[in-house]
Amino acid sequence: MIRLLWAGASVERTARCQRWLIISVLLFWSLSQPAAASADECRLLLSDAQMNYGRLLRSQMIRVTTPAGVFYEVGKRPMTLTAICPAATAMSLTFDGQALDDKSFRFALNGSITFRVLDAQLDGRTVHLLPADQGRGTNEQYLIYPGKQMVPYGAGHIARGENLTLLIEVDTLIDEASTKGQAAIQWKNSGTFEVRPL
Repeated sequence: MIRLLWAGASVERTARCQRWLIISVLLFWSLSQPAAASADECRLLLSDAQMNYGRLLRSQMIRVTTPAGVFYEVGKRPMTLTAICPAATAMSLTFDGQALDDKSFRFALNGSITFRVLDAQLDGRTVHLLPADQGRGTNEQYLIYPGKQMVPYGAGHIARGENLTLLIEVDTLIDEASTKGQAAIQWKNSGTFEVRPL
């Protein structure tokens, strides 16, 4: 099981220049394995312990207007998640975090973090990650959905294997309201990646 902690996102407005907003975003990914894991449990590994976007001015971020409002794109970063099982198995991946909607997880007040799967390999074979309740079909947006068990599919069937490797793009948006304020603000979110046999 991997525990994902988002922390260190802050907004500061200086008294001397009200138009300048300094934003610091630091996403922490920490690993948490069960104290007494059984021999049949899969293990999870992450490529990076943290993502540090550094200090940004709001003017340095991309302004995005959507039907839901105005957001600022902090940036897109890749990470690799690997699940290693002791034997070939059908497995599911979940992320337990506070959902913003049916496609993304909440960040800041009404901002979002989206996990998009750029590549999925099971024992060296390309697979597609689909919601378990969807069955056959496609995941056209290649997302890890809130509240869904994500299952690797190959050739129209649930695929079995020992090593699942995902290249994931982490896309972070901050809602406009969260970038306003007179004092420093810190946002913290947490969640857990978990893989288990079906």
